[in-house]
Amino acid sequence: MSLINEIVQELCDNLDSGARFATVSSRYSLDESMAYKVQEQLVDKRVVNLGLAGFKAAATAAPSQQKFGVDHPLAGVLHSSGRLESGAVLLKRDYHSLLLEAELVYVADKDILEPVQTVEQLKEFFSYVMPGIELPNIRFVEGSTINAVDVVATAALTEAFICGGKVPVANLDTDSLGVKFYKDGVKVSDGFGRDSLGSQWDTLLWLVNTSLSTGYKVRAGHVFFTGALGKVLPPEVGQYRAEFDGVGVVEFTLK
Repeated sequence: MSLINEIVQELCDNLDSGARFATVSSRYSLDESMAYKVQEQLVDKRVVNLGLAGFKAAATAAPSQQKFGVDHPLAGVLHSSGRLESGAVLLKRDYHSLLLEAELVYVADKDILEPVQTVEQLKEFFSYVMPGIELPNIRFVEGSTINAVDVVATAALTEAFICGGKVPVANLDTDSLGVKFYKDGVKVSDGFGRDSLGSQWDTLLWLVNTSLSTGYKVRAGHVFFTGALGKVLPPEVGQYRAEFDGVGVVEFTLK
């Protein structure tokens, strides 16, 4: 069994167990390119049962990049099994260490079969955007130091996500639009589209091309989460509402 196969099998077993587990980087010496190979094979083994809804960008702001020891974003996937609709009720006990992130979500109109060269070309594939909440679930042993290899190998800590209704993106300035995140009616975070690498479309271009280079097929209907806008919130019990200027609202309850 190759090293990559060994790690993939271990991750499958750990994820299926429902328990916390040691970080990949604490057990194996991998670079980021190898971690993407682990991710691709891990997703390939799990996609039969979990489906593939789309892709996600992580570490799209300086604080998270510093936390993971990189100067660039990281990419992961979103499984169809994790998709929720606005108004969802989540139970905190069902997760390990949940994070709450308000993000813009783009919907592919058609298959993307090869790398996209420019933002103008990219816009031919995306007509709609949605308000979204991404809910990574940190499954590692509490107190672990997490780096880029750990994030990438586990498909960017993918767990669940919530989507609102889609609206046309053509006339929106997605970099300037504001996002307000409320908990129990009190605003807890402000953000803007440009919080993700300074440009929504540049982030989306990077995410599409990185997903393709990792070995995934981008299909019509796949969703793309482009990174947290404003603060990443801890999983405190309450009622949440994220308002995206010109795009819409997403609501959920955490009990």
